[in-house]
Amino acid sequence: MPYRPSLTSTSRRDFLLVGARLSAAGAVVLSSGFTYAAATPTTASHGAIVERDLLAALGERIGLEAATMLDTGHTPLHLGFIDAASSDIQALEDGIAHGLGLACCAEVGRTHWDAPAAPILAAAIVSEPASGRKLVVEIERTALSLIGMIEDTRISPIARKQSLWNVPADNLYRIRRVV
Repeated sequence: MPYRPSLTSTSRRDFLLVGARLSAAGAVVLSSGFTYAAATPTTASHGAIVERDLLAALGERIGLEAATMLDTGHTPLHLGFIDAASSDIQALEDGIAHGLGLACCAEVGRTHWDAPAAPILAAAIVSEPASGRKLVVEIERTALSLIGMIEDTRISPIARKQSLWNVPADNLYRIRRVV
């Protein structure tokens, strides 16, 4: 069943804003000169099956951006991952940890929690234990729809990853500095 926010928690403005963001992201993907094949309802709407490589690429992008925002140098980081979807997004968690590891050149500590009834796909808490600084990354459920759109294009796997990196971050995730 596709995610439908409750009317009490989502204003009309927020609803329109999400629709505009999805439209803009779709335009970015389609305006790159790719041919688009019709998406199957199970892939885009339900977010059931998406390529592990694209989830890992999204995770790497998130990990690199989070590490850059913390500006830790070579200090080890810790990743707390809250899975609100299922174990099918394990590649996303692995990608975030890999991106953090690339940025800090050190081993990344990891903790995993499940939260089945959340309005987001997942959340990542990236912290630097030495200083106590933290970031929270909220990964939107719409990210699966965008990945589904990218998968349905008839292009090479490398071009798919590149188009994922070109989608504006606002359409995929939000990063907030906590401390």
